[in-house]
Amino acid sequence: MSFYPPSRQPSPNFGANIAKAVEIEMLLLAATLAATLPEINHLVSMQVHELVPTPSHYVHNRFGTHA
Repeated sequence: MSFYPPSRQPSPNFGANIAKAVEIEMLLLAATLAATLPEINHLVSMQVHELVPTPSHYVHNRFGTHA
């Protein structure tokens, strides 16, 4: 005996539909991560350079000569 009115019966493919929606969501997440990883890597790299200064003999001063 069903407790749903006929118009509210769950689709026989309900589980498959959920699985497909989750699969699509995971693919979108993977694509988003792949697209943003270079930017994330750049931002992390910039933070590391701020935290770990480059040795002065690698840095040019404002006159274009070595520090």
